[in-house]
Amino acid sequence: MEDDTLLMEAMDKVTIEMMDNLDHGDEIELNEKYTLYHHTEEDIFVINEISEWEEVLQVMTNGEELIFEKL
Repeated sequence: MEDDTLLMEAMDKVTIEMMDNLDHGDEIELNEKYTLYHHTEEDIFVINEISEWEEVLQVMTNGEELIFEKL
């Protein structure tokens, strides 16, 4: 249950502006468990679980809203 709360907290922190300003290969820590990562060679953004560096969600945008897809 705590993991779900932390994931929802992380998702709520992601913004389109944050994604626009994140360079390839960079990451932003969203909370103690999750980070937003911009892949190095493609415009792919994912929320990773920090301790295992496991991709949990892909984050996409249509320019107006965020779309989260479970991986």
